[in-house]
Amino acid sequence: DANEFIKKAEELRAIENNLVDFYVNQTGVEKQMIFDLMQQDKFVSSEVALELKFATEILQPIKAFATIKNQNKTIDRVDSTDLT
Repeated sequence: DANEFIKKAEELRAIENNLVDFYVNQTGVEKQMIFDLMQQDKFVSSEVALELKFATEILQPIKAFATIKNQNKTIDRVDSTDLT
């Protein structure tokens, strides 16, 4: 029923407004900018997140190291792929 959809849309709008207010209070970023970012629904880089105070630091990637035991032999393998 259409009234039920209207009611759900109003509930979603209230949640959205609460989120915007939360982010404004936590970051100090202007309300319209927060709302615009939410409407765009796109990825924000770690640098931008840090600049806008959505993050407090950027963690550096780490290297993985694994040891495999197979039939009484130990094989060390270094995986040069960065983990994030």
